[in-house]
Amino acid sequence: MSNFKLSLGEMTLYGRTLTERSGAGAFAQALPIAGRAVQDSWSGEVLRVRDFKLGTEDSAAVPLWFMYPGLIGIDTATGELVICYGQGRLTDGSGPLPMLPVAELVGDLSAFCEWGVYADSRGAAKARFEDLPEAAIPATPIQNVSAARITVQLGDAEATAVLLEDSAPLTCRALVRRLPLVGTGTNTIFSGPLVRFWNANGGPNGETPLEERDGQYQPTLLSQPHTRTRAGRGMTVCGERTQEILYPGYLYYLPRRPWRGIRIAAGDPTRMGGGHLVPFAKLNGDWADFRAIAATLTDAGAQPMRFSQQA
Repeated sequence: MSNFKLSLGEMTLYGRTLTERSGAGAFAQALPIAGRAVQDSWSGEVLRVRDFKLGTEDSAAVPLWFMYPGLIGIDTATGELVICYGQGRLTDGSGPLPMLPVAELVGDLSAFCEWGVYADSRGAAKARFEDLPEAAIPATPIQNVSAARITVQLGDAEATAVLLEDSAPLTCRALVRRLPLVGTGTNTIFSGPLVRFWNANGGPNGETPLEERDGQYQPTLLSQPHTRTRAGRGMTVCGERTQEILYPGYLYYLPRRPWRGIRIAAGDPTRMGGGHLVPFAKLNGDWADFRAIAATLTDAGAQPMRFSQQA
């Protein structure tokens, strides 16, 4: 089965096995799985499922080094399952650990992410994964029906992105005023699978500065760094929350001179070295073609890129 149900404490969540990932079959074949979910001691916003271990003998399985909310993987060192609810990277006291991605939760994960923030205070919670027919997964309500959308083109691929106006209002307003933006896209050279937009009018560094931020870039801790919220903990720029670990399908703004501009996580989750980026939009619907073009950038080189506003 490719679908499953996760009972976590009092919550019921749904997910799919990442059948495209080598090694995910071991997870599907092991269902049902039961254990205790606890806050991991080293890995950030990551839960660890105790009392169950899964073999990781598949030598062809490709690990990930960063996680995103809802991603479920296997700690190759212990065989335990790990579940991300925010900014997470599997690690221990000696450094980062490889993690085999096997499944992901689907639907609206906001309640799960908020639940995870309190995992260290709550203590262990019962966790049970079970097979589920595809028809049994409830339909996901359409989110942000009225949200503004932009079109993103990379080479021959085109995708739609929904602006995150509630969480990044300054960035979204500044971006819309600059549209259309025309230039090229390449992969980054320090930050893994991350598309870097080079603005044709942005000077030698291809910058896309968002004018509201000029002279304002002062990364600060949240005003109440110990207050726990659905958004977790972290840094803000001009009141907008930032991320270091970047999630697939999100568009980000890097506000640091002289590299100000747009980055897109169009493949696996990754990390911008030393950077705090503002998530301002999310790719919507089927963006498989966009992902495929992004994966070719290291071989094909720069591809035409354009951002425009949808009616």
